[in-house]
Amino acid sequence: MVINFGDSERTIFENSINDYIIKTNALTMMYETEVGSGEYQISNDNSWPGDEYIFNETLSKCENASKLIWDNDAKKVLLQANTSDKCYVYFDKYNMPYVNNVEATEVTSDSITVNVTASGGDGSIVSYHYSINGGEYISSPNNIYTFENLEAETSYDISVFVTDSNGRKSNFYNVNSVTSKGLISFTIEDEIYYAEDGMTWREWVSSDYNTGGYRIILCGGREIVAVTRYLCGMVADTLIGNNYGYDCSGDATAC
Repeated sequence: MVINFGDSERTIFENSINDYIIKTNALTMMYETEVGSGEYQISNDNSWPGDEYIFNETLSKCENASKLIWDNDAKKVLLQANTSDKCYVYFDKYNMPYVNNVEATEVTSDSITVNVTASGGDGSIVSYHYSINGGEYISSPNNIYTFENLEAETSYDISVFVTDSNGRKSNFYNVNSVTSKGLISFTIEDEIYYAEDGMTWREWVSSDYNTGGYRIILCGGREIVAVTRYLCGMVADTLIGNNYGYDCSGDATAC
């Protein structure tokens, strides 16, 4: 690459994986050693620094007052000069955004809701990106996202990354979650309850779905569902019927 200082503005180098920096005595690349250290060393690389570095406009200077400008859209440094010059281009170590945790906070038979915890680093987080089972990433400004229309009792691999205000991408955080069994609904005394498909009354009574205080009692030699002092008439080891209505009208004290 030939650097022509006679023009008012010239590209020194570009941010491309196929472009290389030509070492000349006109340009010295300085990289910060650690994030926030303020200490720099001459770069021995022959390629442009990636997203882990950011141009330091304050420190980047030329001996004869030429001006170095960062073109963020084109990802390159421009030189404004009218004479020969020797320039020092400084790059700070960039504190990248980081996804700390992804938690499946609510799981149903057909949906998974995830909550993302992430830090912005040198920038602020502007978007969250979600993918399931290797599919296309979906962008959202929110750190909570729900995948819908899933299959019951199925394992799903979820991947998340974030992008910050400077266009930097974080690490990819992967988590696995399994949807629950399909649910059925029914009513007891006009109140709606839920159960897993294929669940018996005995299993339901011992589960978290039993929010009405129902229990199994022995009555006439059979184990039957009851509440307080009333019999509901459902036999313990029979399957629960979907969309059925049940009454509790018998007197349990007679058992």
